[in-house]
Amino acid sequence: MSAAISTLYQLLENMQVNCRWFDAGHRISKLSQSQWQQFEGGQIGYPHPYLKQAYLGLAFWPEDDQRKQQVQLWCLRFPLDEQGKLDLASRDQFLKHLLIALSSNLEAAKKDEQLTAVLEGNPYVFKPSEEKQANLHAIVSQQLKQPHSAFMSTALEYFAKPEGDDWQQLGIQGLADLACRWQDYQNEICAAIANLPSPVLCSFCHCLEHHAINGRIADALVLRLENTIEDSDAKAEQIALMRGVSFCQDATRVEKALNLVLSSPVIMDVEMLVSLSSRCSEQLVSDKYALVFLEHLAAAGNDVFAAVVQELLFQAPLRETLLRFIRSPDRSETLSQAIGHLFSQPKPQTATEDKAAEQKH
Repeated sequence: MSAAISTLYQLLENMQVNCRWFDAGHRISKLSQSQWQQFEGGQIGYPHPYLKQAYLGLAFWPEDDQRKQQVQLWCLRFPLDEQGKLDLASRDQFLKHLLIALSSNLEAAKKDEQLTAVLEGNPYVFKPSEEKQANLHAIVSQQLKQPHSAFMSTALEYFAKPEGDDWQQLGIQGLADLACRWQDYQNEICAAIANLPSPVLCSFCHCLEHHAINGRIADALVLRLENTIEDSDAKAEQIALMRGVSFCQDATRVEKALNLVLSSPVIMDVEMLVSLSSRCSEQLVSDKYALVFLEHLAAAGNDVFAAVVQELLFQAPLRETLLRFIRSPDRSETLSQAIGHLFSQPKPQTATEDKAAEQKH
């Protein structure tokens, strides 16, 4: 490795590019330059670990490209240590692999034809699901004040009159762009939510979960959830609606949806339990919900309980609070047995399970 370049931040400086960092785990969100520098320097843990790794979206463009017409997007993931901090050996291996591919010619890295080639075979590069990729592109475009894709116009036309089989012409990119610009199209979105076919609703909610929507849109989602909560055939819709409202600015709306779900049969669906643990983790470790949620997890089986709780315990801000409830004397026998299984027979997640979880969520 070049002695002059020992961090990814230094590499980008040498390439003379502007860049934006994004967390690309459960929820896509912007990371500040300071957060990245502190994380890469080993000063802080990763803010939002996902499957014990840091999933990143890196958007960058040449400093002389004022109109941002040459934006490149890399999707990277790095393993974390027990404290949730960057595994520096992995970062060094990534840099070494990258610098060899570049043949130390950093100027060449600015050319489109070079950028694709230098990442080929790099073990720290990942390909997001089509849904995650669409949302990442939509969010990056909005952050950089670029126009939305041409697909959004089709999505808007459909939302104005959501009926028939026309939804099959919709692309996920159009839905992602519309969700990203929810503030500008609140009337259209709120009017359509009650009538969207289930496949469109689910895809759109999976896009909305990346955005801090307001109470108005959340109310439309919660109303549809109320109307479908007793329908045993609408589990996919119920899970999607919960995900869609999970990042609402108003916590009371999130709690209303949580109360509906926790008191309905869908709470026993494993996908709902996993979705709640990853999208509503802060609410679920509160005094109001923690024991109830842990009991539901325990009822789902020891393996499900262990996988979900291990992931939650890996998040430093949640660990102490969650441990307090795990030690609670008010727990049931089923929960006690699940906790005993968790600590007596730890089962680390395999690479195959990691990949399956990534594709699903």
